[in-house]
Amino acid sequence: MSNNKSQSQSCGWKIIQGREKIHPNNGSGSECIWFQLPAHLQILIFQHLPTLADQINFLTATKIWRSLIHPLEWRVNKEGVPYKYPWLLFPQGGEKGTRYNLYDPLTNLTHSISIPESEECEVRFSNKGWLLLTKPPTSIFFFEPFTRTRIQVPDLWQMEAVDGFCFSGTPTSPNWKIFGIRHLQQRVINVWYLGQGDSNWIKITVHSATFPHPSFTNPVSDGNSLYYLRENGSVIRFELFTDDEGDTHIGWHIECSASRFFGKSRQRFLIWYEEELIWVFVDQGRGTHVVKLDKRVGQWVPLNRLEKEIMYLSQTTSGSTRKGTEHKKHSSNVHVS
Repeated sequence: MSNNKSQSQSCGWKIIQGREKIHPNNGSGSECIWFQLPAHLQILIFQHLPTLADQINFLTATKIWRSLIHPLEWRVNKEGVPYKYPWLLFPQGGEKGTRYNLYDPLTNLTHSISIPESEECEVRFSNKGWLLLTKPPTSIFFFEPFTRTRIQVPDLWQMEAVDGFCFSGTPTSPNWKIFGIRHLQQRVINVWYLGQGDSNWIKITVHSATFPHPSFTNPVSDGNSLYYLRENGSVIRFELFTDDEGDTHIGWHIECSASRFFGKSRQRFLIWYEEELIWVFVDQGRGTHVVKLDKRVGQWVPLNRLEKEIMYLSQTTSGSTRKGTEHKKHSSNVHVS
């Protein structure tokens, strides 16, 4: 009896499709017998796996299992975001539909997710797993696609006029801020601002004879300042301050130009990552150039190598993450969508 128990524990069990019995060899000449599970039972097992990680492991185990369920239909995970690395979300078909593809950089798999809450909406920015969506004419809200959590913020009139949005922290964190910006004409820029606990948006109009045309890429914020990319290779930094009477104002400063780095680049992206402002230029046929702002000397410094970071770039939101073992399969450290 003890010998049979030892043999059964040493068997390598497998499930394959078909009607054959499985006879895995344990290396000692003894055999264990298992019956094949029907395909519909395998699918049922998959559907009842408790976590996304278990589902991904199921799909990556064998080609047969992967063929049973494709693409993976996302289910609500009430426990929150399963991983810290970026998930890349992009729409299927129309820009304002409700079905999205969700790319997992760990397994190189693309999943399918339905977000009914996004109907007639536009994704304007994302940060730390949260999306900022707008819905005409005035609705704006945070949305977390993994848990389906929605947090409404005060309506914003003239929302369609805003060129770009960004927010500094998640709506569950203290002191988050949302910024919106619009370049009206050569000398006028409108900035909208909403902070945690505010019941109304604050709109500030900034006039200057030195404002050049914008680059029309995503603005970024460090929580106190708003950074906006200009067409001529420099960055405008808008900073909020409160006067003695409690009124909010905005000051601005033009950072030094990085035009000598980007040449004829057609795509430019701003990233706020680990307390640093990073600028990425994608040249046509010449590769990618990355610089960061050295605040001590007020100069842009080139980053010739990205040994520990992976950057994900898009016109809506760009971000970076620290490279770990889960990113070893990437041949490039910069990904543009």
